[in-house]
Amino acid sequence: MAYKSLNEAFLGLSGSQQPKDLIPVPLNAPMPSPPDMGSIDVAMLGTQQMDPFDASQYMKTLEADEGFIGVARKLQKGTDPITGEPIFEEFPTGGFGEYGPQVKVGQVYTKEEDLPRFQQRVEDRMGYMKETFPNFANLPFDVRDSMISSNYRGSLPDSPDTIDFINAGQFLEAGDEFLDNDEYRDAEGNPSKRGIRKRMERLSNALKGIAE
Repeated sequence: MAYKSLNEAFLGLSGSQQPKDLIPVPLNAPMPSPPDMGSIDVAMLGTQQMDPFDASQYMKTLEADEGFIGVARKLQKGTDPITGEPIFEEFPTGGFGEYGPQVKVGQVYTKEEDLPRFQQRVEDRMGYMKETFPNFANLPFDVRDSMISSNYRGSLPDSPDTIDFINAGQFLEAGDEFLDNDEYRDAEGNPSKRGIRKRMERLSNALKGIAE
């Protein structure tokens, strides 16, 4: 077939071909390989975009640390050094660590009903963390997780020297300082305060782990 111009020849040729003919692909060409999922940190997929001050990511640890009391009761806080009789807290504790005059002995709690209140109390304390620790978002998750737990307990706010060391990036010193306090020492040998020592030791070890 004769064409009067180069443009006409191009149009005539392209009109006679199927789309697949315009970009030739060998029939035996290998299929593209899928991404190597083994090289992707799956844990990061669910956490890398999460707000470091979102309390929901810390609730699993907090639930374990606080424990759950289904029927409110007064907890033992020590033993009389003279009589050996147990000394109890002023108010009962129920649910996930709810304590105060609003709690009544024998009051019944369920995890499903009390968890929203518990998480809201954790959320309410996030403002303190944001103001006190400017570099909080850059700390490893295990450190942040333990800091949130000890902040909720009140141990971290009660240790200003530990706070100063953390903000200065002196994590080894912060870990040692955090355990150098009366709350930690007084809990030694007291079964009712075993959880306090465990919680504080976890944060101390996590802070020291950054320095290693």
